[in-house]
Amino acid sequence: MIKIYLLLFINFCVLGLLQAQNPDIRFSHLKKEQGLSHSTVRSILKDRQGFMWFGTQDGLNKYDGIKFTVYRNNPHDPKSLRSNDINLVYEDKVGRLWIGSFGGALSLYDRKTDSFVHFVDDATNNQALSNKDITALCEDRNGQLWVGTYWNLNRLNPKTGKVTRFVANPTDTTSLSAAAVLSIFEDHRGNIWVGTTDGLNLFNSKTGKFTRFQHRPNDPSSIGQNKIKSLQEDAHGNLLIGLENNGIDRFNPAQGSFTHYQHNPVNPTTISNNNVTFITKAEQGKFWVGTQIGLNLFDPIKGSFVRYLNDLSDEGSLSSSSIQSAFQDKQGLLWVGAYAGGINIYDKNLPYFKLYRRNNDNQTTLSFNTVTSFVEDEAGNIYVGTDGGGLNLFKRASNTFEHFFSKPDINKYSMPIGSVLALIKSKTTNHIWVGTYGGGLQRFDPPDENV
Repeated sequence: MIKIYLLLFINFCVLGLLQAQNPDIRFSHLKKEQGLSHSTVRSILKDRQGFMWFGTQDGLNKYDGIKFTVYRNNPHDPKSLRSNDINLVYEDKVGRLWIGSFGGALSLYDRKTDSFVHFVDDATNNQALSNKDITALCEDRNGQLWVGTYWNLNRLNPKTGKVTRFVANPTDTTSLSAAAVLSIFEDHRGNIWVGTTDGLNLFNSKTGKFTRFQHRPNDPSSIGQNKIKSLQEDAHGNLLIGLENNGIDRFNPAQGSFTHYQHNPVNPTTISNNNVTFITKAEQGKFWVGTQIGLNLFDPIKGSFVRYLNDLSDEGSLSSSSIQSAFQDKQGLLWVGAYAGGINIYDKNLPYFKLYRRNNDNQTTLSFNTVTSFVEDEAGNIYVGTDGGGLNLFKRASNTFEHFFSKPDINKYSMPIGSVLALIKSKTTNHIWVGTYGGGLQRFDPPDENV
């Protein structure tokens, strides 16, 4: 018996067409087995020297493309990280690397000594950071570093180390709307936007005051929710706002209006989940949006989303659907951090192969993983011969398989044998000639599905 062990079904005839029409992408993975210190990755950055940096719940990781270097707290070394729970990795305009942690405040990485300089917190000292839990970092066009914490906002002058605090005051409507800061962003006009647990704030640099944007339950034109997780700006100067449980809002500063984008279970072009974890730039004016259930590619012009989810039956899918961070570098590589899923990498420069294989829980998948032969019909569908699963018909429109194999009690049109070794289409008719092991040569009539 001749066996051809081929576990991948690849549509050779129309690979380019699949690449153009199919939104699926395949990921490779980096996990603890490859040296990553922890499987939950909160922050991802590629620095100007080409190193990848990953902030995790147990250490800071530097990746050179081959191996990981892990930085953790050493109680006997004051120049080590103050905390292992890394929330943010940020590179400023001059290449300095800032590390924000939970419990360890802010640290500046010294490349020459491979150590860290710390900017500590002290609630009683207005010249120090206001809190030890760093939630957001943003450098403005003047070189000032804005530092968000769970207890108020700080503006740090990196040259002098001087800190200016901005404190939430319940009795002052021109102060920060809430003490817990979740996101900070500078738009193309130089405006500083601050997202908190109770609304969006626009900073006035001349007065030092804030203008608040908060949800009004009876006003659908107001911001969709007050917990602002992430901020970005589209090509038209609109502010994109990631909300904890209300999807994405797009704010038009000129009109003062909010447009809402929320999950709709019956519309696959909507966001996969309303709990947004981040928004970051993709290519061609689009944005990657992380949620608690899936990664999304958002097109602001069309107002539509393409979803990417974990699929347990597909090892090339995301390792987890709870997406915590993402970064697309200048070479086109997409790096995605997942909750308890390590790092996912998509390289757009590599050719894309869609994998089809048997799934016992889905009867519309390939009947058997040992594939021997292919024939394309007039409609562009593909007949697939398998050594053990009979004949399959791959239907392009539905992306599913129909089976013809030796189980007459299940399928009256089944093939009388399960081992198909060769397929040839007749030159004069629509018949397909099927070479089998043990069943001789058979003729399959596609219109009647008869052998």
